Amino acid sequence: MIDQNSIKYFKNGFEENKKFWKRLNIFPRFKNKLVLDFGCGHGAMCVDIAKKKVKKIFGIDKNIK
Repeated sequence: MIDQNSIKYFKNGFEENKKFWKRLNIFPRFKNKLVLDFGCGHGAMCVDIAKKKVKKIFGIDKNIK
């Protein structure tokens, strides 16, 4: 079972993603690409990128159990 702190952290990731893309001032073209998100946390960025029709996305994080 997923604890409430993990759910809150995951949902907060989507708000942080918006800030990240705004600071970056560009949204890369991910369509049909293979993407590696190293240090993905709970994977909110992976979910956002997956919506861009990537070929495949891999999220790796050493702290997730």
